[in-house]
Amino acid sequence: MQNFPPKLSQNAIIAEKFIINSGVIVIDPDSTWISPDINIGHGTIIYPNSYLIGDNRSFIGENCEIGPNAFLRDSFGIGNRVKIGFNAEVVRSFIGSETKIPHFCHIGDATIGQCCNIAAGTVFCNYNGNKKQIIVIGNYVFIGSGANLIAPVTIADYAYIAAGAIVSKDVKRYSVVIGVNKVLKGKKSYYQPLDGWRIYPINEHPTCK
Repeated sequence: MQNFPPKLSQNAIIAEKFIINSGVIVIDPDSTWISPDINIGHGTIIYPNSYLIGDNRSFIGENCEIGPNAFLRDSFGIGNRVKIGFNAEVVRSFIGSETKIPHFCHIGDATIGQCCNIAAGTVFCNYNGNKKQIIVIGNYVFIGSGANLIAPVTIADYAYIAAGAIVSKDVKRYSVVIGVNKVLKGKKSYYQPLDGWRIYPINEHPTCK
């Protein structure tokens, strides 16, 4: 367990290293803990009651939004323009740029690509009672609310995991998964920046055009 220094000392670290020298916006330093070894990029906003406990390998990119009530711990890496919102926990994980984890999620021992959406209540089930295992998420993946991803598992680019799904088997590109490891036949997912995620019949999928 890390021994926290006095609050005044922590406020001084936040003010000098992060706010003054790095251009980080810390909304409420009195309720925020940031380990001094973490590197945080310019323009990132840290909302109240957030705890960022990492080592010198831990970093947060530019123009991110962290919190409120976020908990990032152990070694972690956060790309640029990432949102980690209310009551989200990130442990020993890398999050790619422009990915959104808005609220109420546990992300553990994972690598997540860019431009993904991890919806509310998603749990990365990384511990089987004996050891921690890895979850890998590709780029442009949508994970619906309340999904459970059971490690070890890999979900490839553009996949769509429906709300409440349980995924313990690898998922191929463009696949749509519902229920317990059920891949919808005849359907494929795709992501476009202006439209978000859409599900197409195979013969109408953008990759067929």
